[in-house]
Amino acid sequence: MSRTIQVNECAHCGTPFSGVPEERFCCRGCKFVWRVIHDNGLDQFYQIRGKATLPPAGASVFNQTAQ
Repeated sequence: MSRTIQVNECAHCGTPFSGVPEERFCCRGCKFVWRVIHDNGLDQFYQIRGKATLPPAGASVFNQTAQ
């Protein structure tokens, strides 16, 4: 069974990345920050940010694709 790879947009930073359709984050760092924001009721961050993208931190610890 092969998995389809497509270009997704990170749910936190908006950066385009290649992955399977159900992936929502470009890295583990974005997945972690997204969870902190949502767990603390700070979802308004994404409304204030609008469509602007935030470049990923680029730390090697976060460069692996989150699943």
